[in-house]
Amino acid sequence: MSGLAEAMPAYGSRDLALVRLVVGVLAMLCLVLAARYDPMQVASGDHLSWIGVSPGECPGCPLCGLSRGFSHGMRGEFGRASALNFAFWPVFLTVLFLAFQTPMALKSMLCREGNRR
Repeated sequence: MSGLAEAMPAYGSRDLALVRLVVGVLAMLCLVLAARYDPMQVASGDHLSWIGVSPGECPGCPLCGLSRGFSHGMRGEFGRASALNFAFWPVFLTVLFLAFQTPMALKSMLCREGNRR
């Protein structure tokens, strides 16, 4: 068993804080885009225009309605969001949780840097 433990790379709390920071920023970006574009703009694909993608007509997928659901959710229209996709609540709550990781990761990183000096 000790051979396996020695072979595993050692990740410190700084590495974990960096991962939390990156994931949190991505989650915040998702929420900002959902708040920026209304559900009709999302349905037409306008929410992807900022990266140069013009999807045209949606072919449908298992996540169908999730982007519009996020847009409704950021406007407080949770009934409409839930009706679009059954996975709205678990995914939305996960993204909210991940977005709240950003300030906690920053605090963790900054406090640790202050203790080193």
